[in-house]
Amino acid sequence: WVARAKAGETGVHTNLITMLREEPLPLWRGVAANLLRLWTHDEGVVPALIHATKDTNALVRAMAARALEE
Repeated sequence: WVARAKAGETGVHTNLITMLREEPLPLWRGVAANLLRLWTHDEGVVPALIHATKDTNALVRAMAARALEE
């Protein structure tokens, strides 16, 4: 998903949202949040990022907040 997102593949944001919500490792949730900044105009992305700002991990919260700023 990460490589597909970096390539700008259409529709990959749905996989990144799943990754953000379900990935057990905070590092990868942070990566997903950061990449989702490219799809904030797509359905479901902003609510997922807002939810991630309440994550238990500071890195995830920071990446979600950064993505929402852009």
